[in-house]
Amino acid sequence: MLTERLSKLRAEDPKKFALFTGRDQMQALTGMFAKQFGTPNYAAHGGFCSVNMAAGLIYTIGGSFWEFGGPI
Repeated sequence: MLTERLSKLRAEDPKKFALFTGRDQMQALTGMFAKQFGTPNYAAHGGFCSVNMAAGLIYTIGGSFWEFGGPI
């Protein structure tokens, strides 16, 4: 069933397909699959959560938190 649906979508317009993964998933594999499928629409947990929060803190107060280092 999944193969049928994805085949149809890929034939019509692969950009209609979006792929998102959660924390600690195979993010590299997600990107490779999406590129091979033909869609630029893929992302993982970091792009929606901690990475953006860390970047905002670094640019506004000069430091971040836990996995990105403590505040300066």
